Amino acid sequence: MYKPMLKSIKLYNQLFVIFLIILFSQSYMIASPWMGALTQVYYHKTVKKDKMKIAFKEIISDNRCPVGAQCITAGTVKVLLKIGNTKTEIQLGATTKIIYKNHNYQVQFVDMRPYREKEKEYNKEEAYLFLKIVEIKSTP
Repeated sequence: MYKPMLKSIKLYNQLFVIFLIILFSQSYMIASPWMGALTQVYYHKTVKKDKMKIAFKEIISDNRCPVGAQCITAGTVKVLLKIGNTKTEIQLGATTKIIYKNHNYQVQFVDMRPYREKEKEYNKEEAYLFLKIVEIKSTP
């Protein structure tokens, strides 16, 4: 009588563990630029990616909900990037296409940190972005 119930409990436990592994591995990838998937760019700094220079020039707007606050919406952030000689505005979560030295790139604004905190002054000099940059290969 108890054996079938024990088997189903073990199955549910195994499925739950698999779910947790998938869940945490996804959030780890977003938070880990050193894994190669994301490029980290600090405020007023320039990085090179595939011989392309990317500079985080300015925070245009940042109305994200501060940590510790209760907000109706999560808010968003918009920044100014300089890629090569081209300046472009991009909003959190958005993707833009860039042509750099006859190559097509797709740039996605994944995240900006640190997050604002309730009742604490935000120092934008500490800000950094996570960008996903992919070269779009043209088909012959």
